[in-house]
Formats: sequence, structure tokens, C-alpha cells
Amino acid sequence: LNDDRNLSGKSGFSDECFEWIKAQAEDARKNDQFILAMTHHPLIAPSPIYELIGKNDMLGDYETRRNELADLGIQFILTGHTHVHDIDMITSDRGNTLYDIATAATVGYPAPIRTIVFDPDVKMVSTTTDLITETVDFDLEGKTLQEYLKYQLIGMVKDMIKAAGTDIPTLADMATAMSIKKNSFIKSAGL
Repeated sequence: LNDDRNLSGKSGFSDECFEWIKAQAEDARKNDQFILAMTHHPLIAPSPIYELIGKNDMLGDYETRRNELADLGIQFILTGHTHVHDIDMITSDRGNTLYDIATAATVGYPAPIRTIVFDPDVKMVSTTTDLITETVDFDLEGKTLQEYLKYQLIGMVKDMIKAAGTDIPTLADMATAMSIKKNSFIKSAGL
């Protein structure tokens, strides 16, 4: 489902796109078909802090849309964007459940690959996660891929903590990786 632009200046579904989604869901229901949806931006924050610092990176109107999708009979939606490996669910006011299955990027620690198995005969969904451990053609500085990716992540966090205490402009540059606008960050820091 294309949510990269809702024609209102943010991510989300345009009205035309959502009408198409509703038509597809109705057709699937009439024909006893299962819907597995996929979209870029999350409908459920992958962590409590993400909704605070990354709200603009959630699907536009996510609080409304996730309930609407659940009530259309869509139970599972694959999402990305956050680079966080997470599965969470909501239950709509009408009692319908939607699972947001987010898979992290394979280029960051811990480089996960998620496998999802849908077994309609027993009405079961299962997921497994494997980590990339193969050798890659890249200078890992003598480390395994997992060690290198972890080292990079910890180094980034250390650099952010150091910048928070000594170099706010650098921290503002780094904050853009968490969808915090540099100018907003600098204003809130009083610079």
C-alpha cells in the first residue's frame, strides 16, 4: 500500500487510495480470501519512545487508519521505515485485531531477516528471525559481521551522548537520523 504521500504533505493514504483499500478488503471478504498488507511507515510505534520522538515518521493518521484497517478485516500489515524489529498489535473499538510486523534493516545491528509462515488450514501465523552471519565483501576490521554492526551501533550511541554534553550542533545533525528536525532541535536547545 503506497503511503509515502497522502497529498496533504505527509505520509499516509490519500482518500482515493483508501477507497481502493476498502474495495480490495470487501472483495477479499466476499471471496473468502486472506489479506496480507504491506506499507512503508508503521501504524504502531515499535517502542514507547518512538511515538514521542518519531511521531512524524509514523503513517499519517495512523491512530485512525490502523483501526479502520482492522475493521476491514486486515489482520496483518508488514511495515518498515523504523529499522526496529518489532511485532505489536492493536484491537479496534469494534474488537478487531491488527498486527504490525516491522522488520529491521539488514544493514544495521543485528541484521535480522524475518520469515513469516501463514498456515490457513490451522489458522496459524508464525514468525522466525535469523541474523545475517555470512562473510561479506567489506572491511570489518577483523570482526565478524555481527561484532562489527554492534560496534558501529554502540559507537554511534557513544558519539551522541558525547555530543549531548559537548557539541549541540553536532548532536542536532545526528538527531536528524531520528526524524528530529535540526532547526527544531537547535531552537529547543536555546541556540
